[in-house]
Amino acid sequence: MTARSNPVADDPLGAILGMIRLSGAVFIDNHFTAPWSVLSSVTVQDCVPFHMNPRQLVAYHLVTEGRCFVSLPGHAPLIAEAGDAVILPRNDAHVMSSDLGLAPMPAEESVIPGEEGSVACCRLGGGGALTRIYCGFLATSEESNPVFEALPPLLKISINECESYDWIESSMRYAIQEIVQGRLASSTTMSRLAELLLVEALRKYMSSGEADYRWLAGFRDRQVGRALSRLHQDLAHDWTVDVLAREAGMSRTAFTNRFSELTGLSPMRYVADWRMRAAQTHLKDGGHTVAAVAAKVGYESEEAFSRAFKKNFGTAPATWRERERDCA
Repeated sequence: MTARSNPVADDPLGAILGMIRLSGAVFIDNHFTAPWSVLSSVTVQDCVPFHMNPRQLVAYHLVTEGRCFVSLPGHAPLIAEAGDAVILPRNDAHVMSSDLGLAPMPAEESVIPGEEGSVACCRLGGGGALTRIYCGFLATSEESNPVFEALPPLLKISINECESYDWIESSMRYAIQEIVQGRLASSTTMSRLAELLLVEALRKYMSSGEADYRWLAGFRDRQVGRALSRLHQDLAHDWTVDVLAREAGMSRTAFTNRFSELTGLSPMRYVADWRMRAAQTHLKDGGHTVAAVAAKVGYESEEAFSRAFKKNFGTAPATWRERERDCA
């Protein structure tokens, strides 16, 4: 497969993740020898070395050697092998183990903290078959978003089956080389890697036929999905129901009915909601004036944008940005 220029930016799902402003990191290098079992979830303290204070976390594990079970209450356990990534979109506490039924060990006592600029290491188990797992996370300052809410709590993807295999494999290779040499992999590389994993998890879930969440259902529909892809690639465009219907190759009435049925929102309500999400991202970046943000999300005037923003969030854009800075 030939790698694209930027698989996250070129993919509509990746573009949506980009608006969420995710930061990623690998925070621990695990060497487990059978038998072993650990209770796992990412904590805010795990993010401190990376100077992050997230409101929401996505946990992920990259298995590079051996195999393990991943168990979550109320769900069938997964078997993850070398080359697999396990993703927990809502960072639910879960058990990883060499065999089912083992009592979790106190992993914290076996963690060797990394020195400044290096990743922590955990060596645990009974001395049997080795399983090596890199644990990482994606962090966002948003309190909630439909991407994470739409996914099931536990997903597994095989790296060699991913559409973005070239990017994922090269990012993993770079990160592992850095970690082996005792250094933290660059935040840019790890953010890209984790974003790609999440995009692939979304794509796999959507193609599985199990995605009954309305937000994702729109992307699974061939015609509505085409309109959604164009919309998310250029939120500032002068979108109308007629224009979106033409993108979908449907009549206005048929498009409106199907779009509303799949997403739970009218087309223009959906446009307005995502423009506001994009506006929040641009305001958090701090590099744009309110007028510039208004233009970026499709408003002809700063006044109209400010009215819409205040209606949605209860405060003016500039005030909202200052409040977010104070909370950071």
